[in-house]
Amino acid sequence: IVEYSNGGNRIMTGSEDGSLRLWIRPDGITRAAMQRHYVYYGKMLMSLELGEGKVVQARWTPDDRHIVTSDHNNRIIIWDSFECQPHRELYLHYRGVNVIKFHPTDKRIMLTIGQDGYVALWDYMNGTSVKHFKTSRQFEDGGFTKDG
Repeated sequence: IVEYSNGGNRIMTGSEDGSLRLWIRPDGITRAAMQRHYVYYGKMLMSLELGEGKVVQARWTPDDRHIVTSDHNNRIIIWDSFECQPHRELYLHYRGVNVIKFHPTDKRIMLTIGQDGYVALWDYMNGTSVKHFKTSRQFEDGGFTKDG
């Protein structure tokens, strides 16, 4: 996983070894050669070891203050992107989470979709499920319309 922060000056990389790394572009110029499977982004800010589960999804929150990760241990963890510490863990899914997306107009609302058939809307700022439902299907992707 490689994802730019919304502000564009930090980059997050997640790996199958359970690590999550944040990078900064000190000169504002980024070079990436993903077709060759390597990335050079400047100075590494921090490295987190998420444990035994590989990183499945990792997303910056709309304000870049937090990072939300899901792993193969069915965990959704919200990390403080400045302190590099876990901020909160969300519990609902009992199988891997394939989708983490943020509402386009209400920046505190987050969507998660799991391999367990659960689709959930969260207020990620306070860690509560706003609404969730279980389907008999497994979705690989999902999201919001542009106006929410």
